[in-house]
Amino acid sequence: MKKIILILILGIMGGCKDNCPDPNGSASNGSGTSGGPGTEYTIKGKLLNGTTMQPINPGMIMTLIAQNNGLAVKRVELGTCKIEGDGSFELKYLYSDVAAISTSFMRFESQFYISEYLPRNQSLDTVFYESTLGTIYFSIESKGYTDEDTLFTAIPNLNNFIEFDTITLPFNGHLKTVRTNKGKSGIDYLINDALIKYYDSESRSYSKAVQGLSLTIAGDPFVDTLKLQIEK
Repeated sequence: MKKIILILILGIMGGCKDNCPDPNGSASNGSGTSGGPGTEYTIKGKLLNGTTMQPINPGMIMTLIAQNNGLAVKRVELGTCKIEGDGSFELKYLYSDVAAISTSFMRFESQFYISEYLPRNQSLDTVFYESTLGTIYFSIESKGYTDEDTLFTAIPNLNNFIEFDTITLPFNGHLKTVRTNKGKSGIDYLINDALIKYYDSESRSYSKAVQGLSLTIAGDPFVDTLKLQIEK
């Protein structure tokens, strides 16, 4: 029986601090009850292109909002700030009762940019990154296979061009690092059966059911590490 385990690890290259916003927008956004009415908080940092490390849209105005999507939607604007020439910004706001609701979220919004969720009713000093590109660091760990076994993989890179690889098993270690587009991506694979002979480039689909794993690419400067563990 084959056992297949997927391990996803998010790494980072760059200057983001430990309290940087979660690139997938899924991390805890704080209790929302730090301090109390009348407490002032400060959010400051930089907004940079994660690939070029250049400022994004200097002069752009961002609005900090708190919103709760309960039975009655509650939404408040907590303040605005401008992106300076070096990408820096700073905004001070007062404790928000809406942000204190456990199911609420806070984020920056503008015409060209929407941030990930932010810690609610808390100060923050960090770097915000935005990019259309990302990286997958792909490695394999195999157990129980012999050199008569082969792993066939297909990974989309930039512009969704498919890279097909043939790996003689057993194989353990780093296979490749792939530059790809930010957003949904994944890996298709078969063992002892070539993927490419089933792939139709026009429909971008397979004529046979294949095994696949999906992940969300965080975008530069974050690096998504995917480790495929297979056991025969």
